[in-house]
Amino acid sequence: SSLPTSAMRVGPARGPAPGPWATAQYAPVPGQPPYSPVPPMQFALQQGQQAGAPDTSRSAKAARELAASQRRSRRIRRVLLGLLVLIWVVIGLVVFCVGEQWSVISSLYVITQIVTTVGYGDLLPVKHGMRTFMLVYVTTGIVIVAGIVTAVCDALVDKAESAFTEQLIKHRSHAQNQARKRTSVRVKIRYAIFTDFLFFAAMILVGVVKFGAFGTCFCTFGGEQNPCNEPGCSHRGFVEAFYMSVITLTTVGFGDVVPQGDWERGFAIVWMLVGCASAGNFVGAVARWVANE
Repeated sequence: SSLPTSAMRVGPARGPAPGPWATAQYAPVPGQPPYSPVPPMQFALQQGQQAGAPDTSRSAKAARELAASQRRSRRIRRVLLGLLVLIWVVIGLVVFCVGEQWSVISSLYVITQIVTTVGYGDLLPVKHGMRTFMLVYVTTGIVIVAGIVTAVCDALVDKAESAFTEQLIKHRSHAQNQARKRTSVRVKIRYAIFTDFLFFAAMILVGVVKFGAFGTCFCTFGGEQNPCNEPGCSHRGFVEAFYMSVITLTTVGFGDVVPQGDWERGFAIVWMLVGCASAGNFVGAVARWVANE
Protein backbone atom coordinates (compact mmCIF):
# COMPACT_ATOMS: atom_id res chain seq x y z
CA SER A 1 0.00 0.00 0.00
CA SER A 2 1.79 3.08 -1.20
CA LEU A 3 1.02 6.56 0.00
CA PRO A 4 -0.81 8.88 -2.34
CA THR A 5 1.22 11.29 -4.29
CA SER A 6 -0.40 14.28 -2.55
CA ALA A 7 0.73 12.94 0.84
CA MET A 8 4.31 12.66 -0.33
CA ARG A 9 4.35 16.29 -1.41
CA VAL A 10 6.84 18.31 0.59
CA GLY A 11 5.14 21.29 2.22
CA PRO A 12 6.10 23.96 4.73
CA ALA A 13 7.57 22.77 8.03
CA ARG A 14 5.03 22.41 10.78
CA GLY A 15 5.65 23.87 14.26
CA PRO A 16 5.90 27.32 15.82
CA ALA A 17 6.28 30.33 13.66
CA PRO A 18 9.88 31.27 12.95
CA GLY A 19 11.27 33.81 15.38
CA PRO A 20 13.18 37.00 14.65
CA TRP A 21 16.35 34.95 14.30
CA ALA A 22 14.90 33.30 11.23
CA THR A 23 13.00 36.27 9.77
CA ALA A 24 15.85 38.71 10.15
CA GLN A 25 17.52 37.52 6.99
CA TYR A 26 14.27 37.75 5.03
CA ALA A 27 13.37 41.25 6.26
CA PRO A 28 16.57 43.28 6.25
CA VAL A 29 16.64 46.90 7.32
CA PRO A 30 16.81 49.20 4.31
CA GLY A 31 20.32 50.41 3.68
CA GLN A 32 21.94 47.65 5.80
CA PRO A 33 23.12 44.16 4.85
CA PRO A 34 20.83 41.31 5.84
CA TYR A 35 21.41 39.70 9.21
CA SER A 36 22.95 36.25 9.24
CA PRO A 37 20.76 33.61 10.79
CA VAL A 38 21.46 32.75 14.43
CA PRO A 39 20.44 29.48 16.04
CA PRO A 40 17.43 29.79 18.36
CA MET A 41 19.31 28.86 21.55
CA GLN A 42 22.17 31.27 20.88
CA PHE A 43 19.72 34.02 19.98
CA ALA A 44 17.82 33.50 23.22
CA LEU A 45 21.04 33.61 25.24
CA GLN A 46 22.10 36.81 23.53
CA GLN A 47 18.74 38.41 24.19
CA GLY A 48 18.85 37.38 27.86
CA GLN A 49 22.36 38.71 28.31
CA GLN A 50 21.47 42.01 26.71
CA ALA A 51 18.38 42.33 28.87
CA GLY A 52 20.10 41.39 32.13
CA ALA A 53 23.54 42.91 31.61
CA PRO A 54 24.11 46.15 33.52
CA ASP A 55 24.70 49.33 31.62
CA THR A 56 28.37 49.99 32.27
CA SER A 57 28.19 53.62 31.22
CA ARG A 58 25.28 54.30 33.55
CA SER A 59 26.96 52.40 36.40
CA ALA A 60 30.16 54.38 35.97
CA LYS A 61 28.22 57.63 35.87
CA ALA A 62 26.29 56.68 39.02
CA ALA A 63 29.57 55.76 40.78
CA ARG A 64 31.09 59.10 39.84
CA GLU A 65 28.04 60.97 41.06
CA LEU A 66 28.09 59.03 44.34
CA ALA A 67 31.80 59.76 44.87
CA ALA A 68 31.23 63.46 44.11
CA SER A 69 28.31 63.54 46.55
CA GLN A 70 30.43 61.94 49.27
CA ARG A 71 33.22 64.45 48.67
CA ARG A 72 30.74 67.31 48.94
CA SER A 73 29.34 65.87 52.16
CA ARG A 74 32.81 65.52 53.67
CA ARG A 75 33.69 69.06 52.61
CA ILE A 76 30.52 70.47 54.14
CA ARG A 77 31.07 68.48 57.33
CA ARG A 78 34.63 69.78 57.62
CA VAL A 79 33.47 73.35 57.10
CA LEU A 80 30.80 72.98 59.78
CA LEU A 81 33.27 71.43 62.22
CA GLY A 82 35.76 74.21 61.50
CA LEU A 83 33.08 76.83 62.15
CA LEU A 84 32.17 75.07 65.39
CA VAL A 85 35.79 75.19 66.57
CA LEU A 86 36.13 78.82 65.52
CA ILE A 87 32.96 79.84 67.37
CA TRP A 88 34.11 77.99 70.50
CA VAL A 89 37.52 79.71 70.42
CA VAL A 90 36.04 83.16 69.78
CA ILE A 91 33.62 82.77 72.69
CA GLY A 92 36.49 81.84 74.99
CA LEU A 93 38.61 84.74 73.77
CA VAL A 94 35.87 87.30 74.34
CA VAL A 95 34.89 86.00 77.77
CA PHE A 96 38.47 85.61 79.04
CA CYS A 97 39.61 88.99 77.72
CA VAL A 98 36.58 90.83 79.13
CA GLY A 99 35.85 88.81 82.25
CA GLU A 100 39.40 88.14 83.50
CA GLN A 101 41.24 90.96 81.70
CA TRP A 102 43.66 88.48 80.12
CA SER A 103 45.50 89.30 76.91
CA VAL A 104 44.64 87.58 73.65
CA ILE A 105 47.79 85.42 73.85
CA SER A 106 47.09 84.43 77.44
CA SER A 107 43.49 83.58 76.56
CA LEU A 108 44.60 81.38 73.64
CA TYR A 109 47.19 79.84 75.97
CA VAL A 110 44.47 78.82 78.45
CA ILE A 111 42.26 77.53 75.62
CA THR A 112 45.15 75.38 74.39
CA GLN A 113 45.57 73.96 77.90
CA ILE A 114 41.89 73.01 77.86
CA VAL A 115 42.12 71.34 74.45
CA THR A 116 45.28 69.36 75.26
CA THR A 117 44.12 68.68 78.86
CA VAL A 118 47.49 69.91 80.16
CA GLY A 119 45.95 72.21 82.75
CA TYR A 120 48.94 74.00 84.26
CA GLY A 121 46.83 76.06 86.61
CA ASP A 122 48.99 79.17 86.27
CA LEU A 123 46.05 81.22 84.95
CA LEU A 124 42.81 80.51 86.75
CA PRO A 125 39.37 82.13 86.88
CA VAL A 126 38.87 83.94 90.18
CA LYS A 127 35.28 85.18 89.83
CA HIS A 128 32.31 82.94 90.59
CA GLY A 129 30.65 83.81 87.29
CA MET A 130 33.82 82.94 85.39
CA ARG A 131 34.11 79.63 87.20
CA THR A 132 30.53 78.78 86.26
CA PHE A 133 31.26 79.67 82.65
CA MET A 134 34.44 77.59 82.78
CA LEU A 135 32.44 74.52 83.80
CA VAL A 136 30.34 74.71 80.65
CA TYR A 137 33.19 75.85 78.43
CA VAL A 138 35.59 73.07 79.46
CA THR A 139 32.89 70.40 79.14
CA THR A 140 31.94 71.43 75.62
CA GLY A 141 35.59 71.84 74.70
CA ILE A 142 36.58 68.37 75.86
CA VAL A 143 33.55 66.64 74.36
CA ILE A 144 33.39 68.41 70.99
CA VAL A 145 36.29 70.65 70.15
CA ALA A 146 39.19 68.77 71.73
CA GLY A 147 38.36 65.65 69.74
CA ILE A 148 38.25 67.59 66.48
CA VAL A 149 41.48 69.49 67.09
CA THR A 150 43.26 66.37 68.32
CA ALA A 151 42.10 64.42 65.26
CA VAL A 152 43.44 67.13 62.94
CA CYS A 153 46.78 67.32 64.75
CA ASP A 154 47.05 63.52 64.83
CA ALA A 155 46.35 63.36 61.09
CA LEU A 156 49.07 65.91 60.33
CA VAL A 157 51.57 64.18 62.61
CA ASP A 158 50.64 60.74 61.23
CA LYS A 159 51.16 61.97 57.69
CA ALA A 160 54.65 63.26 58.47
CA GLU A 161 55.60 60.16 60.44
CA SER A 162 54.23 57.81 57.78
CA ALA A 163 56.28 59.52 55.12
CA PHE A 164 59.40 59.21 57.27
CA THR A 165 58.64 55.55 58.01
CA GLU A 166 58.20 54.78 54.32
CA GLN A 167 61.56 56.36 53.62
CA LEU A 168 63.16 54.15 56.27
CA ILE A 169 61.54 51.05 54.80
CA LYS A 170 62.61 51.98 51.28
CA HIS A 171 66.17 52.57 52.46
CA ARG A 172 66.23 49.18 54.19
CA SER A 173 64.86 47.45 51.09
CA HIS A 174 67.42 49.15 48.89
CA ALA A 175 70.24 48.11 51.23
CA GLN A 176 69.09 44.50 50.93
CA ASN A 177 68.87 44.77 47.11
CA GLN A 178 65.09 44.73 47.38
CA ALA A 179 65.11 41.16 48.61
CA ARG A 180 61.86 41.73 50.46
CA LYS A 181 59.17 43.67 48.67
CA ARG A 182 56.71 43.44 51.51
CA THR A 183 57.46 44.25 55.13
CA SER A 184 55.82 42.28 57.90
CA VAL A 185 53.39 43.87 60.33
CA ARG A 186 55.83 43.61 63.22
CA VAL A 187 58.60 45.33 61.28
CA LYS A 188 56.25 48.14 60.30
CA ILE A 189 55.18 48.55 63.92
CA ARG A 190 58.81 48.74 65.02
CA TYR A 191 59.52 51.36 62.41
CA ALA A 192 56.43 53.26 63.58
CA ILE A 193 57.66 53.14 67.19
CA PHE A 194 61.07 54.40 66.11
CA THR A 195 59.55 57.20 64.02
CA ASP A 196 57.06 58.24 66.72
CA PHE A 197 59.81 58.23 69.34
CA LEU A 198 62.03 60.44 67.17
CA PHE A 199 59.19 62.89 66.61
CA PHE A 200 58.30 62.95 70.31
CA ALA A 201 61.95 63.39 71.30
CA ALA A 202 62.29 66.18 68.73
CA MET A 203 59.36 68.04 70.28
CA ILE A 204 60.92 67.65 73.75
CA LEU A 205 64.22 68.95 72.37
CA VAL A 206 62.44 71.94 70.86
CA GLY A 207 60.93 72.71 74.25
CA VAL A 208 64.28 72.32 76.02
CA VAL A 209 66.02 74.67 73.60
CA LYS A 210 63.25 77.25 73.59
CA PHE A 211 62.49 77.35 77.30
CA GLY A 212 66.04 76.61 78.46
CA ALA A 213 68.29 78.62 76.18
CA PHE A 214 65.88 81.39 75.20
CA GLY A 215 63.75 81.51 78.31
CA THR A 216 62.67 84.88 79.68
CA CYS A 217 63.51 86.01 83.19
CA PHE A 218 59.95 86.75 84.22
CA CYS A 219 57.64 85.08 86.70
CA THR A 220 53.87 85.21 86.63
CA PHE A 221 51.72 85.59 89.70
CA GLY A 222 48.02 86.16 89.24
CA GLY A 223 48.55 87.21 85.64
CA GLU A 224 51.18 89.87 86.46
CA GLN A 225 54.79 89.73 85.24
CA ASN A 226 57.54 90.34 87.77
CA PRO A 227 61.33 90.45 87.40
CA CYS A 228 63.38 87.40 88.26
CA ASN A 229 64.87 89.04 91.33
CA GLU A 230 61.52 88.89 93.09
CA PRO A 231 61.09 86.23 95.82
CA GLY A 232 60.16 82.87 94.30
CA CYS A 233 61.51 83.73 90.85
CA SER A 234 64.65 82.33 89.24
CA HIS A 235 66.22 81.77 85.85
CA ARG A 236 64.99 78.63 84.11
CA GLY A 237 67.80 76.22 83.20
CA PHE A 238 67.95 73.23 80.86
CA VAL A 239 66.99 70.79 83.62
CA GLU A 240 63.85 72.75 84.43
CA ALA A 241 63.09 73.11 80.72
CA PHE A 242 63.47 69.36 80.14
CA TYR A 243 61.27 68.64 83.17
CA MET A 244 58.63 71.08 81.97
CA SER A 245 58.70 69.68 78.41
CA VAL A 246 58.14 66.08 79.50
CA ILE A 247 55.47 66.98 82.05
CA THR A 248 53.67 69.14 79.49
CA LEU A 249 53.74 66.84 76.46
CA THR A 250 52.57 63.87 78.54
CA THR A 251 49.60 66.09 79.55
CA VAL A 252 50.43 65.71 83.26
CA GLY A 253 50.83 69.46 83.70
CA PHE A 254 51.88 69.93 87.33
CA GLY A 255 52.12 73.67 86.79
CA ASP A 256 55.21 74.30 88.91
CA VAL A 257 57.30 75.21 85.84
CA VAL A 258 55.26 76.96 83.15
CA PRO A 259 55.81 79.30 80.17
CA GLN A 260 56.21 82.93 81.17
CA GLY A 261 55.08 85.97 79.26
CA ASP A 262 53.13 86.37 76.05
CA TRP A 263 56.08 85.32 73.84
CA GLU A 264 56.56 81.94 75.54
CA ARG A 265 52.83 81.38 75.81
CA GLY A 266 52.35 82.12 72.12
CA PHE A 267 55.03 79.58 71.28
CA ALA A 268 53.51 77.06 73.73
CA ILE A 269 50.15 77.22 71.93
CA VAL A 270 51.56 75.51 68.82
CA TRP A 271 54.14 73.46 70.71
CA MET A 272 51.58 71.86 73.03
CA LEU A 273 49.18 70.97 70.21
CA VAL A 274 51.81 69.25 68.06
CA GLY A 275 53.81 67.81 70.97
CA CYS A 276 50.84 66.24 72.75
CA ALA A 277 49.73 64.66 69.46
CA SER A 278 53.21 63.18 68.95
CA ALA A 279 53.22 61.80 72.50
CA GLY A 280 49.85 60.16 71.91
CA ASN A 281 51.07 58.56 68.69
CA PHE A 282 54.18 57.22 70.42
CA VAL A 283 52.13 55.66 73.23
CA GLY A 284 49.72 54.16 70.67
CA ALA A 285 52.60 52.65 68.66
CA VAL A 286 54.04 51.04 71.79
CA ALA A 287 50.60 49.65 72.66
CA ARG A 288 50.25 48.14 69.16
CA TRP A 289 53.71 46.56 69.47
CA VAL A 290 52.82 44.99 72.82
CA ALA A 291 49.53 43.68 71.43
CA ASN A 292 51.28 42.04 68.45
CA GLU A 293 54.06 40.39 70.42
